[in-house]
Amino acid sequence: SALFFKTKISEGKKWIFDPIRKKHIVCTPEDEVRQFILAYLVETKNYPFSLISVEKQVIYANSQEDMM
Repeated sequence: SALFFKTKISEGKKWIFDPIRKKHIVCTPEDEVRQFILAYLVETKNYPFSLISVEKQVIYANSQEDMM
């Protein structure tokens, strides 16, 4: 796809562009899976970018957890 899976090599590392966060991130196995899922949601299921959040902190019941 045009928005997903744009990669580059810099500083000896593979970087992948995350269109949700609008920046390049170091490409880890977790991030590759995340990009496949995001591409599926946006391109196949027509889920809008505006309703997707990545690495968002969620606060509940006097506790904090980091969510995907």
